[in-house]
Formats: sequence, structure tokens, C-alpha cells
Amino acid sequence: MLAVVVFHLNPAWLPGGFAGVDVFFVLSGYLITGIIVREQTAGTFRFAVFYQRRIARIFPAFAAVACATLLAARFCYTTQDFASAGADFSAALLSISNFHLLNQGNYFALSPDAQPFLHYWSLAVEEQFYLLYPLGLWFLLQRAPGRWFRYLLGLGLLSFACSVVLTFTKPAWAFYLLPSRGWELIAGGLLVPFLSKARKIPRSSGLAWAGIAALAGSFIFLHEAIPFPGVAALAPVVGTLLLLAAGGSKPEAGGQSLVRFLGHPVLIAVGKVSYSLYLWHWPLFSFIDYSLPLASSGQRLLLKILCTSAATLVSYHWIERPCRSALCRTSWPLTAASTRPVRWPAFIVAFAVTGALIPVGFSIRNTHYLDAAGAPDQQLTFDRPGARQTIVLMGDSQASMYGVALRDLARSMNLRLILISAAGEDPLAPSGSPAPELWQANLRLVQQEKPALIILTCHWVYKLTAHPQRLADTLAALRPHANHILLLTQPPLLPDTALRPALRAGSRAPWMENASDRTARLPVNQIVRQASSKKVSILDVEPLFTSPDGSIALFDADQRPLFQDKVHLSNYGVARVSPLLQQFLEKAMAAPHRKP
Repeated sequence: MLAVVVFHLNPAWLPGGFAGVDVFFVLSGYLITGIIVREQTAGTFRFAVFYQRRIARIFPAFAAVACATLLAARFCYTTQDFASAGADFSAALLSISNFHLLNQGNYFALSPDAQPFLHYWSLAVEEQFYLLYPLGLWFLLQRAPGRWFRYLLGLGLLSFACSVVLTFTKPAWAFYLLPSRGWELIAGGLLVPFLSKARKIPRSSGLAWAGIAALAGSFIFLHEAIPFPGVAALAPVVGTLLLLAAGGSKPEAGGQSLVRFLGHPVLIAVGKVSYSLYLWHWPLFSFIDYSLPLASSGQRLLLKILCTSAATLVSYHWIERPCRSALCRTSWPLTAASTRPVRWPAFIVAFAVTGALIPVGFSIRNTHYLDAAGAPDQQLTFDRPGARQTIVLMGDSQASMYGVALRDLARSMNLRLILISAAGEDPLAPSGSPAPELWQANLRLVQQEKPALIILTCHWVYKLTAHPQRLADTLAALRPHANHILLLTQPPLLPDTALRPALRAGSRAPWMENASDRTARLPVNQIVRQASSKKVSILDVEPLFTSPDGSIALFDADQRPLFQDKVHLSNYGVARVSPLLQQFLEKAMAAPHRKP
């Protein structure tokens, strides 16, 4: 865990520190297999007791940190990133964070400061392992007690082969999924029978030193550009196995000092709090980096160390230990005077808390970012009792970033809003045939609803550069079915020097749009402006985010970010546009509306 924390503080300090998670997988497989084999051999293994202990060990701190993280995201993040955190929160509670992250890309390419639940992917792998592995191992111990090791070895080799293949064909799958990570957990389990037989057999002290060398080499020489896990993961896995073998056997004199060092009370203490440390360090690092991009690296480093240390100790002593002790009881009395027990408190607490919290995350996602992609019928409808008129928001993610503001405006003005903007999609009339399904669906909706107003905006650079005629074709098809159409221009595109990593590295104002981006954006915005007509109005948002010298306004007066990322406005940026939208809506709704 210390290797992981150092890597997350600064990857340059320990480029392969992320392999600490692989060490954790091996240790976990070793411990869980040892528990099951020993208890099954003694005839005392019970699934209910096993899972009760796992819940008591994992769930209290897991849930407490997740809730604290979601609450902090509410105050630290822009609306869109808070919405994303809501979805990540629910995925974490469902133990499917690894699947959820598959849709977001490579682990090393994600924006780390906007992913406070990123580290929950490894816990998801662990929990999925806990669901499947104990049943399989118990079955083997029951049906083939003399051959369980061979079956487990075969399964581990199959998983390793899967990891090697996927690392080069589907690297995100290889990194996040249990089938390609399972061999690391199984490797720890395969060591159990050897140590149980050899605990008193002297072994070469070279085991411990070889293990240390393999782990040190992994942490120092592995890096993000090396395909991982695959073959590269053998180094931390084998290193951990060697250390386990050295610690579980009787070392020669030459290795005794190393084993004693690894068992030093200070390292034992760090090991005890390592679970809380792992849970807390990443969200705190993320929030500090996200909220203080203009602070010095030294200030952020000091804050990270102090906040993480304090949160870890409080979590371990006030949440992890007492809750683990309480939830490990086989029964609880209802009152001090009652003798009637409440069975399985760990299961009751875990299911009740999880069941109550999962909808919260999804609700946050669905209310703080509005996008029709994946919605029923590819649309979101916000009805109002006795609504005066209907407005339609159409476009791609450039339109969806205005969704929440328009929903609130529509509510305050008693308007019905239909949102058909879809991130990553192309909503415009095609440059050729056949017509895409999305365009046909949008056109049918407009023909059916005959709205008072259509608000249309897109990433015009992508949509119009090659085929500028598409906008005119789109307007020609929509105009007969709407009273009015409002087009929004595209805001400036941020240079890399204006993104949060560059700000943390020392980049400061003025920030100028890249010449290539500006050269591409200005002509398409001019195409949008030239589309103005009696029934088509233009809201030019570009001047709201540029200064007379051409530099980009990155923050508002309260130092809040106006941009979500390179191409999207944040909710604070949208707030600059909202008054103009409101003025136009008031004017458009006052005009006579043709009945369908």
C-alpha cells in the first residue's frame, strides 16, 4: 500500500508503485485459501461465517469512505463531475467498479483528479473473487481433496494465459477484469499447501532477498507504458510468493534479520491501517488536486500527507476496528434485557445500507447531467402541469452541457422541455444517404411535437468542417415544424496549458487557444452565424469566454472553473450563458405560437 500511495503522490518517484495492488491480490489469495483449507480440514468451515467475517472486515470502512467521498464531491466538483461521481458511487457499492471503468478507458489515461472512486476497481475484483472462489475451492476440497491443488493450478494457468492475450488485444479488459487478474489471487492460494508442510523446514535465506529484489525491481522499473498485467505482472507476483515462503518457513541466519525487519512493529502498524489508508488516500489526493490547481506542489503534497494520515487513523480506530468487532458477533440482543437474538447482523447492515445508498448515486447522476444517450426512445421529457409551450434541446455533448440549466429555466417559466441531445452522437442531417437512425428519430419527434423553439448546438468543428452544407440541410428540414430555432456557437477550445495538470505544473495566464484549434473553430462558427434568418436566431457564446486580447477566461470572479474540460463548459461556464438563454426564451415564448 505504501508503494501505491507513493506512486499516486508522484509516479516519477516510484514508476511501478501501482504493482502494489498485485502484491495485495497475492496476499489476499494466500490468506483466504489458508482459512478455507484449514477450516474445511478441521470440519469447521461455514459459508455464512466466512462471508460474515469478510463483510465485517471490508464493508464498514468501505461504505463510510464512499459516502464521505460522495459528500465531498458535492462541494469540490463541478456539476458534471459530481454527476459522474454519483454513477461511480453506485458502481462501487455494487462491486462492479471494474466493469464501470471499462467504458471510460485505460486506467493510466483517465483524468485522476475527477475520479475519486477509481481505486475501488481493485476492491471490486477482490469482492468478485470472494463470491466465486470459496464455493469452487470448497467443492474441490469436498469432491477431490487430493487433487484440488492440480485443478487450482490449471485454473491459474488458464487465467494467466487470458491475462497475457488480453493485455495485447484488450488492455483495459486485462487490467480491470477478474478472469485476467484471478491468477494473481490463485498464485497466493497455491502456496498454502507448501507452507503448511514446510513451516519447520529450514529454507535458503535467498528466498527473502530474492523476493525483496523482485518487488523492488517491479516498483522501480515497471511503468505505465509497459503492457500490464500480462507477463510483466509475474515480477511482483513471484516476489510476493518468495517473501511469503520466507516468512512462512524457518529462515537461515542470513535471512532472519530481513524477516525480523519486515515484522518490525512500525511496519506491522502500517499494515494494520493499510486498508483504511488505501480507501482514503485516493479521493483525498483527487479532491486536493482538483480544488487547488494553482497551489504549489509542496502545499498540495503537505495537505495530502496530513489529510490522509488523519483520515486513516480516525477511520481505523473509530470505524474499522469497532465495526469489525461488532459485526463479527453471531447475534445481537434487541435490548440489554432481551434474550431474543437478531441473527447475522453483518448481512442485515450490509444489505440495508447498500440497498438504501445505491439509488442515491444513480439519482445524482440522472439529475446533475442530462443526456439522451441510452435513455428510453433516446429522449428525456420534463413535463410541467399546464405547460405553456414545448422547447426541444438538440445536439451532441455540446448541447447536453446546457441540459440542467435549461431544465431549471423551463421549470421556472412553466415550459415543457424535451431533451434529445446525445453525447458522442451526430444529430445533424446526413451529407449523403441513408439517413442515420438518430437523425430520423429526431426529425420524427420534431414533426410530431411542433415545438415553439428548438435549441441546437454541436461540436461544430467535427460536424461541419468537412460538410458545411449539413447545417443548412438540417435547418431546412426542421424549420417547417418549429416556430423558431436557436443556434449556439462553439466556445473556445482550451489548450493543454489551460488544463488542470498543466496548472498544477505551473502554467499561468494568459491562456491562448491553439492556432490549429482556432483556425478550425472560427470558420464553422461563422457558418453558424450566417445561418441567421427570420426563424433562426444565433446566440454567440464565444465573447463570454474570451478577452479583447484573444486569451481565454478560465475562471470566474470567484476563481471557479468555467470549463469542464478541453471542449465543454462547466456549470459555472453555463451560468454565464444562462441569462442570455433566459432572455431569448422569454422573447420567444411571448411570440405567437402556431398550433399543430
